[in-house]
Amino acid sequence: MVLSHCSRLVTISLIVANSCARSFRCVCFCKQICGTSIARFRLLIVFFTARSGRFSVGVRVKKLLLVMGLFLAAGTAFAGQVTVELIGFSGDGWPSGYPYYANINGGAQIDVMCDDYVHGGNPGDKWQANVTNLASGDLSLTRFNQLPGALTLYEEAGWLLIETQVQQKNQWGDMNYAVWHIFDPAYQLGAGGQMWLNAAEQEAAGGFQGVDFSKVDILTPVDQYNQDPASPQELLTLAGTGGTTPEPSTLILLGTGLVGVLGRKLLS
Repeated sequence: MVLSHCSRLVTISLIVANSCARSFRCVCFCKQICGTSIARFRLLIVFFTARSGRFSVGVRVKKLLLVMGLFLAAGTAFAGQVTVELIGFSGDGWPSGYPYYANINGGAQIDVMCDDYVHGGNPGDKWQANVTNLASGDLSLTRFNQLPGALTLYEEAGWLLIETQVQQKNQWGDMNYAVWHIFDPAYQLGAGGQMWLNAAEQEAAGGFQGVDFSKVDILTPVDQYNQDPASPQELLTLAGTGGTTPEPSTLILLGTGLVGVLGRKLLS
């Protein structure tokens, strides 16, 4: 799923056809996700009978509607609360930056990026965190949502995290330093960090063309505005790893595929 900077539009169409001796029925489901929040959507369902030209909604169709609604609801329920445990740091400790190591709900170790220079943490610390997928555009549970241009700032940080997948490891520290500066301009950057900050800002100016922000999850402590430096930090991680929720597009595609199979039975 490719998401643009200004708008996010996903249309999934499922056509279930059943032909018999007397009629041909077609059911078309279109789910359209609009604006900046995946939670706001419109569901358009059109029923028609080709031969008679009459609209009809039968009991079997209602059953199919219920099944489809459940799958679509699952596709949008991608945010939740988890237990984060900080396992350790790479290199020479926390100042080395990305990656830190953590697990979610006691699962496998994952790489995480700290976007929060002020707050700390020690290996073994555990805390409750809300999970926000960056593609949702809904930053209500995130730590820095009150900063001017917060969505663009998070997208710059998310782009830098995604870029670690294709950059050499010797660049990762400077990329994390750029993220620290994005949310805390008082953090002083060296030449390498400044280069990556400039690159992220250039991507933002171009609208992040082709960047899939559904790959990025934000793990925010439930006490998101706690100003105590000893309180837990906010982290970024690649979505779907270590217990974070699968990408919404994956859930929806799986759901519509299963509905296609069920639809043929319910409408026959």
